[in-house]
Amino acid sequence: MAKADFSSLRKLLLLVLCSGVAWAHAAQSPQVTQSPVDSPKRILFVGNSYFYYNDSLHNHVRRIAIAADPASEKSLQYKSATIGGAPLAHHNIQYLIEPGHLGMKQPYEVVILQGNSTAALSDSRRASFREKVLEFNAEIMKHGGKTALYMTHAHVRPSKFANN
Repeated sequence: MAKADFSSLRKLLLLVLCSGVAWAHAAQSPQVTQSPVDSPKRILFVGNSYFYYNDSLHNHVRRIAIAADPASEKSLQYKSATIGGAPLAHHNIQYLIEPGHLGMKQPYEVVILQGNSTAALSDSRRASFREKVLEFNAEIMKHGGKTALYMTHAHVRPSKFANN
């Protein structure tokens, strides 16, 4: 085959591959018709130091929300409950979401859960994380809230956890 033929063949294969991936992605994507909570005013972040450091994620989210809607500033109530290096199991979710605790008079509309950054590195850690998310979600729903999950970065070399 001539050199030009290989180039054309590669382009055709790339086009077929890309269209197949795009079709598969579109077929597996969930259909989201609306946000579970349009404009939540009371949000709790539950996790570890990934939420806490660099002025705490809840402060950044609050500033972004206020920049988008300055009139909402007085009605926003964001709280963060963090334990350094902790998995979800170290948090007492019943206490954290109970109205009257953490200075909140009303229930949270959204509770954002963040597991330990090493939770994805083993079957047992993934199972433990999943179990806690389901348990915490049930408690959050009892108080009329919605659960969201926050994903941390993956560990890669030279992280000491990358090979575990």
